[in-house]
Amino acid sequence: MEKTDLHLETSGEDRVRLQLVSREHEREFVELWQRCLAGYPVDSNAEQAFNSLQAELGECYLDSCYQIVARGQAIGVVLPHIEPGTEAEGRIFFLGLVPEARGKGFGQSAHKQALNLLKKAFRAETCIGVTDIDNQAMQRIFDQNGMTARGRLQVYSKKLV
Repeated sequence: MEKTDLHLETSGEDRVRLQLVSREHEREFVELWQRCLAGYPVDSNAEQAFNSLQAELGECYLDSCYQIVARGQAIGVVLPHIEPGTEAEGRIFFLGLVPEARGKGFGQSAHKQALNLLKKAFRAETCIGVTDIDNQAMQRIFDQNGMTARGRLQVYSKKLV
């Protein structure tokens, strides 16, 4: 299976597809990603996250950049990839929807498609999902798509001044 557009029916007339982003549309993709960060509890910067993705994945970073499209409109982004240092461990670097598309089942559908993409195009055997303990919506999506919680992480930090 090629890493191109994928289609999956959601409920009723809703159609969601994942569309691979080309190098010519990187800027628009990062802008869409920034819109998806609206309402996040911490200051997030799509440009910095995009740069981090490029550094982590190297030359093939664009193979993991998909916009989520519903009814002909870009409503979100999803970034599936194989975890560096592994051969078959899939991960979704980020999945997000613009605020007006949230709560309509699009995230669950896009996540399901990303899992399918990881399996068929990236040849992943497993997928690791990580989300904030307060992100109930993403936890529901993990559950709806058959993922199992393996534990809870605590993140520690210290300001070094």
